[in-house]
Amino acid sequence: KQILPLGHNVAGFDVQFLKAWLGQKTYDQWFHYRNRCTACTANFLNDRFAMFATPVPFNKVGLEWLCKIFNVHNTSPHTAIGDAMATAKVYKAMCSMFIPAYPPSPSKA
Repeated sequence: KQILPLGHNVAGFDVQFLKAWLGQKTYDQWFHYRNRCTACTANFLNDRFAMFATPVPFNKVGLEWLCKIFNVHNTSPHTAIGDAMATAKVYKAMCSMFIPAYPPSPSKA
């Protein structure tokens, strides 16, 4: 199994940093070639809403703004661990936007 990178602007910064630090061969051994990005996800959701002439949910897609939208407190902004933890919480919130609570409550017959 490989790690699926998650970040904010992951392709533009995080992946390049990891490849430079670890080397391409080690990076390819440990990390999946796909990634998840909160900036891309926010842009996708904005496009999806706009496609149906619905107001977009995110006026901005920066991590600080997304944290405000989802009420995520970034304990150490602009540090690796602070931004990583905030990004994970924002991504989880984004993935939950349109999904009912799981598991569903049992129906009463």
